[in-house]
Amino acid sequence: MEVKCPYFNLCGGCNKLDIPYEEEIKEKEVYIQKLFQSVGYKKPIEVVKADNPYYYRNKVMMAFKLSKTKKVVSGIYEEYSHKIVTVDDCLIQSETINKILKSVNIALSKNKIKPYINGGVVKHVLVRHAFKTNQIMVVIVTPNELFPGRANFVKDLLKLEPSITTIVQNIQSRDTSIVLGTKERVLYGKGFIIDELCGLKFKLSPRSFFQINPPQTEKLYNIAMEFANLRVGNTVIDAYSGIGTIGMVASKTCGKVICVENNPDAVTDAKFNAKLNNINNINFYLEDSTKFINELAQNRIKVDCVILDPPRTGTTYNFISAISKMGIKRVVYVSCGPETLVRDLKIFKDFGYNISNVKCADMFPRTEHVETVVLLSHKSSEKHINVKVDFDTKEGKKFLDEVIDAVDSRKEPERASYPEIKEYILNKYNVKVSTLNIAQTKAKYGIIERECYNKPKDENSRQPKCTKEKEEMIVDALKHFKMI
Repeated sequence: MEVKCPYFNLCGGCNKLDIPYEEEIKEKEVYIQKLFQSVGYKKPIEVVKADNPYYYRNKVMMAFKLSKTKKVVSGIYEEYSHKIVTVDDCLIQSETINKILKSVNIALSKNKIKPYINGGVVKHVLVRHAFKTNQIMVVIVTPNELFPGRANFVKDLLKLEPSITTIVQNIQSRDTSIVLGTKERVLYGKGFIIDELCGLKFKLSPRSFFQINPPQTEKLYNIAMEFANLRVGNTVIDAYSGIGTIGMVASKTCGKVICVENNPDAVTDAKFNAKLNNINNINFYLEDSTKFINELAQNRIKVDCVILDPPRTGTTYNFISAISKMGIKRVVYVSCGPETLVRDLKIFKDFGYNISNVKCADMFPRTEHVETVVLLSHKSSEKHINVKVDFDTKEGKKFLDEVIDAVDSRKEPERASYPEIKEYILNKYNVKVSTLNIAQTKAKYGIIERECYNKPKDENSRQPKCTKEKEEMIVDALKHFKMI
């Protein structure tokens, strides 16, 4: 049964509400199919529909203004404008969130706290609702630390909604499209909430990225894991990893996960989440994904699979190039931007990758958006040589042994990155070693990967030598990682 929205064609948020949901799914499948034909993929592509296409959003950011009767009301910006359309009950927001926002309006009005647009202090309000744990976060965004009447506002809001878990003030001093600032003050609770996804627990701070449709997210991640086809001994990179959701789901079925993310708050939450779930085979790095993957390529790190879930703008040419240099056979690309995804797939194709499978999840029902998962396999993995050998003869068995020995002798030794070596030594010996110490020891043992470009300007200057004690620790780490 389809539901009519009183705000349809006003806020511009749900542009598919005028057609049945089944028809919406068919339209999305046709759109994706046509898009992927441009990269030579002609197999049928399924869009996995939602069990309930309504009230699915677990996070909402609302703007505020004064009504004609001088009451505070919340709403959504009209499409392509800064005009606020008053919305009381949004059909895609969690019903709990709709109820909380009404109470926020009442508490602000009672304490005469005006919206920023009317000369007051409240710029936006963010509400998160953890579906599995039912924890609730309310974030009030203000232009500065001044928040007159905040104590009474918090008191009144909690009277109306005692189920609220935490209330946070976020300070965004700039007039920009970026809603949240970097400074926060906890007004009530711990400043974060806990939600569950795929049997794991996740800490969510105000600025943490977390998929907005939990039931569909589990379907999406199941598709990604199906495509990744991980094994116990596999090493996996989770690029653009956010708070580590995909990486921690992957950690259940592989040997090691390397997560990289350039948002410091997300990395802090990710490390907390790993401890919360007692996951020990995962490491997190605060770094730009392209820069990090290129460092791994330079150090010839062995990786079996890369899973990337970049922002809508997609990934970079240099990221794809580095994956190719590493000889990674399987890539799982999760994308919320089909157009930039297809652009990137053309680059992958230039580096020898084929599209093996495509499937979509309808993460944003009643809108035009869709989330896509693509499995890429390298062409070289399909190459093979047929050799006919009679294994019943001594000559045949000898030939097979010689082939195995020859292949083993050409296998590139498994290498660890400098951060991994440092982490191993710090954990085992509680001693910090420098990159220079490691490089000096590697050179001494014949592991010379590339010329050092960080040479001193003065040719007569001397670089500090690695001490014998630290060298022994580094040698132990190199042996541990089977590099010597």
